[in-house]
Amino acid sequence: MKPEIFFKNLSEISPSLDDFKLEYSLIADHLYGNFNVKKIGDSKYDTLEEDLICNYDLRRFLDGLLNFNDKIIDLPECKLIGFMEADPLVIDRETKKIAIVYHDRDEYTIIFYAAENMDKFLDALFMALKFYSKFWLNRKKDYSSRESSLNNCLIAAGGAEFMDFWNAFLPVEYDNKNLV
Repeated sequence: MKPEIFFKNLSEISPSLDDFKLEYSLIADHLYGNFNVKKIGDSKYDTLEEDLICNYDLRRFLDGLLNFNDKIIDLPECKLIGFMEADPLVIDRETKKIAIVYHDRDEYTIIFYAAENMDKFLDALFMALKFYSKFWLNRKKDYSSRESSLNNCLIAAGGAEFMDFWNAFLPVEYDNKNLV
């Protein structure tokens, strides 16, 4: 999916600022910013990742889940395009797959892959955000559609080999009654 189509589709499923204010008065602006991205350029690029990073203001987009760089950093083994928490989000030069690599290792070590390529990564990310757009506004935190959302992410990403990433990306229900 091209970034332009991705953000157009995202705008159609994004909760409004008023929706967020009803549920999260103190952090409504922050959550709203996670879904709303401004186009800042119209330059033509050879790759989707260049189009995404250079033509859109991604500073607030998915802040805390994924953080995208404001430029692509070329490294010997990969292109660094952002971070998932502290771990780099990269495009592997050899396979062209989107991957997460360890941030604290001297050698290039992949933790897990996220998608076959950038096009499929944006497809899968959109599937995940469809889940999040409803999840964040559900006061009871309904996890019932998580499994089907995970399956949709895997199909869009290119298959089951990407399970670890999308399983980590989507929220998981846990029982905190027994926590100390």
